[in-house]
Amino acid sequence: MIGGTDQVIARRPEEAARRALVFALLAKWPEAVIEDARSEASATKLEHADPALLPDEMLVYESEAWRETWTREGATERNADRMIHILLGENEITLVVDERAGCETAGIAEHVRLMLLELSPAIRDPFFEGLEDPAQWIEAA
Repeated sequence: MIGGTDQVIARRPEEAARRALVFALLAKWPEAVIEDARSEASATKLEHADPALLPDEMLVYESEAWRETWTREGATERNADRMIHILLGENEITLVVDERAGCETAGIAEHVRLMLLELSPAIRDPFFEGLEDPAQWIEAA
């Protein structure tokens, strides 16, 4: 565990919730990359990740450059707000964010929470199935 503040969202991580999670993260960090926290697999651009196949524990970095900084330096004051540790539990989704007041990742966690509450039911609608680009989801909603 890398320190931080846990933001727990009481929401089962079913496919609709996973899709909303990816959408919400990309809305804030369009260049985000994701890394399976439990394996040595290489990082993937979040926009190319299949929400149904997200790992149960993942690290989401603002960009590949920030992932490289974390890999080289570990957690620092400069990069702590550029990664979110996400755990998909049986009945909740936990985002571990920078613990400093006013940090960007806490705002992103709140954005994710709101998206899960508001968009997840809509994403189940077949209308959204053909919209591949997350920006289209906002326009359609």
